[in-house]
Amino acid sequence: MTHQVSVAQSAELDAPKVSDVRILIDISGSMKKNDPANLRQPALDMLIKLLPEGSQAGVWTFGKFVNMLVKHRPVDEQWKREASEKAKTIGSIAQFTNIGDVLDKAAYDKTYSTRPNFQTHIILLTDGMVDIDRDPEVNKQERERIIQSILPNYQAVDYKIHTVSLSENADRQLMDQLALGTDGQSVIAKNADELMQVFLQVFDQAVPKEELPFNGNRFVTDSSIEEFTALIFRQPGSKATEILSPDLSRYTKNTIDPNLNWYATDTYDLITIKRPFEGEWQVIAELLPESRITVVSDLSLAVKPLPANLLIDDVLEVSLALREENKIVARAEFLELLDIDVTLNQVETNRSERQRLSDGLVPGNGVYQTQLNTFDKTGQYEITVLVDGKSFQRQFVHRADVREAFSVDIAPVSGQSPQQYKITVIPNIKNIDVANTEVVGKLKKPNGASTITNFNSTSTNTWKWTLSADEDGEYQLSIRMTTTDAQGQRKSYTPNPFVI
Repeated sequence: MTHQVSVAQSAELDAPKVSDVRILIDISGSMKKNDPANLRQPALDMLIKLLPEGSQAGVWTFGKFVNMLVKHRPVDEQWKREASEKAKTIGSIAQFTNIGDVLDKAAYDKTYSTRPNFQTHIILLTDGMVDIDRDPEVNKQERERIIQSILPNYQAVDYKIHTVSLSENADRQLMDQLALGTDGQSVIAKNADELMQVFLQVFDQAVPKEELPFNGNRFVTDSSIEEFTALIFRQPGSKATEILSPDLSRYTKNTIDPNLNWYATDTYDLITIKRPFEGEWQVIAELLPESRITVVSDLSLAVKPLPANLLIDDVLEVSLALREENKIVARAEFLELLDIDVTLNQVETNRSERQRLSDGLVPGNGVYQTQLNTFDKTGQYEITVLVDGKSFQRQFVHRADVREAFSVDIAPVSGQSPQQYKITVIPNIKNIDVANTEVVGKLKKPNGASTITNFNSTSTNTWKWTLSADEDGEYQLSIRMTTTDAQGQRKSYTPNPFVI
């Protein structure tokens, strides 16, 4: 069922909120297997170095107990130095995996935090399931507590949880519930080697930054840019990175310059240049696609915050404007010079479509608006806003995951005759009203007969039913979920039938 994801429109686009990033790292003993090279250390160190000064951040580690590894406070150079040193101490030494306790402690300020200028993001990395005791019943109760108590507390204060599952053994259902329930991202690193890229993907959600578009390995700076940061990922085994400035000065990691800060690793370079020359710069390196140039500028591209999660056939409103000295630019003679494009790309199929917003009338308030409505397949979508002002360029990139309204898990029950299947319906909708939601299944048996059954809600905000397959052949199950949205309207969702 199509519905619209509302992004409130106004004459002004609010100034972006300051990011408050809290990183929670699993140090349980199972990490020795799933992260044998301890790649959590360099991945965390990269995020530490990317955090902008003026943001807030903290790092917690957890196993049986929880430790605030790096104090939660404003980010500055001293915080970064301390955090980088502390990151080197991360290991795989703890028993148990106390996800509930670390979520509690990371939200220590939720009962008295009223900071409208901040957006809090939790990045939770784990390879396991809720595990606080050898008694499975105790673990089950703790898992229910996370869903029934901790998650609503996060929702009440609009703290977003981004989950990173390292290994297939992680409780993906719980990770999805935490992320989707707070409009965070739920991603999986299939192995430790993918951890850095996955961390970066989640970091982009937590700390959105405007970029300069790459044209091959070149980019253009303008007079309004105070500094740029180049995050350059190189092809394995390639030569060391160099940067060529508009005046043909050549920068390397060994260059001594008070305006240059260069941090180099085996896989990436992080290069910040303050007061850069205006004109075309060139990166001399075998670039990987994740490379990007972010900027601090008096002239910035502001885009209304976009959701991290959408449902099939959603309609997404996009609002954007240029801000100069913290005010919307509404001068018609300036806006008439701009080319403004919004591109929607379906990542898995590489299918894209582009809208040019600057071909019509210039908006009197300087705010450009459009709708995106081709989210017709599940998967990841990339939304790119590109502003070309002839003498300057700005780019904003956002990724969103598109899902069905609910997921269905069908698991055979061993040792049963006739064969039984436990069917679990997991909603993918934020803040679902469990009391006003019903899930109904229509089962078509191999002999053509049909029956209708109501699924039972559970204490973990899922719905379950057990199918007893008393005939050989193909069973076809159609499921309809009907729920009440935030506006009090009833909506129904029915995906394609499931075959058992």
